[in-house]
Amino acid sequence: MKQSFYLLLLIAYTGYIYAQNADSNKVIKRNKISGFPVAYYSPETKLALGVLGAYTFYNKNDSTQKYPSQVQMGAAYTFNNQLLIYFPFRVYSRQNNFTIYGEAGYYKYSYYFYGIGNNQPDDYKELYKVNFPRIRISVLKKLTPKLYAGIRYWLEDYKIKDTEPGKQLASGTIAGTNKNFIAGIGPAVSFDTRDNIFYPSHGYYIDASLQFYRSLLGSDFKYNRYNVDASIYFAGHGQSVYAFNVFCDFLDGSNIPFNQLALLGGNKKMRGYYEGRYRDKNLVTFAGEYRFHIYKRFGAVAFVNAGATNNQLVHVTDYILTSAGIGARYAINKAEKLNIRLDAAFGHRSSGYYFTIGEAF
Repeated sequence: MKQSFYLLLLIAYTGYIYAQNADSNKVIKRNKISGFPVAYYSPETKLALGVLGAYTFYNKNDSTQKYPSQVQMGAAYTFNNQLLIYFPFRVYSRQNNFTIYGEAGYYKYSYYFYGIGNNQPDDYKELYKVNFPRIRISVLKKLTPKLYAGIRYWLEDYKIKDTEPGKQLASGTIAGTNKNFIAGIGPAVSFDTRDNIFYPSHGYYIDASLQFYRSLLGSDFKYNRYNVDASIYFAGHGQSVYAFNVFCDFLDGSNIPFNQLALLGGNKKMRGYYEGRYRDKNLVTFAGEYRFHIYKRFGAVAFVNAGATNNQLVHVTDYILTSAGIGARYAINKAEKLNIRLDAAFGHRSSGYYFTIGEAF
């Protein structure tokens, strides 16, 4: 669903748990549920029908809570007998003492595999089917008003059900094709000065972690993962915003499953490329975005991306890819500046159309 072109966008329900203030010029922060059905088509899924939703809320009688908590939900069933259910979430405890964020989901889906590294033929790709549950969770405690630290845990049980005969995955020589249960844990920190977590106009956000995947946790593979996700925001003229993001994902190990390699592409990092169009042990991406208001709840963006993958860290920038695109925004929660996002992006012999809730970064 993250790389598909949506044929239908129908806002079916947007309801407040508490009523919005009658004065349209005064927006009050309230708990809110937003939801809408979607339909899309892609070659690997055929026609799909689904729903996206979000619940944004504050702790009751807690005037110290700076940011709202949010639980999103996405579900889709395809005419190719596939199923996706996922719940991205970020929850703040009372007085912001703890934050818990991540994603839980189950995927019975089909994906394209383009090989590993930058030297694959441009026209090579193969389709495979896979079933897997996924849990990604970070539990961080507030150390200062802007600094959180804690632990991050990832688990995924990746079971390949079908591959194309004669292709790379069918050979069984690529790590992760025969057995693929991974579990990793390690320290994580975040530093946050943003004025808003959904649509910042100034401030910066840094999230960094180190994860160890070991047999002690049940993992079939032993490796380490280091990543840093850093964004900075500047207010422009009127209601416009300049936003920039740098993302680094580095893996250390001799036998890493192909699906856990650093993936270039998707609806957040390097829009314009299929997620996993390029994959390897090291990844660096950059994104720059200009966001501006158009009329009432409508806005738009223009963005550029650059990124690279490589097996060796010292050569990670040897083969740099770029993309650019535009997007439309509609505020489904005006008080919290939470938007529906529809982006179109174009890269090197590649393009992507993305529809989801929330900004790319």
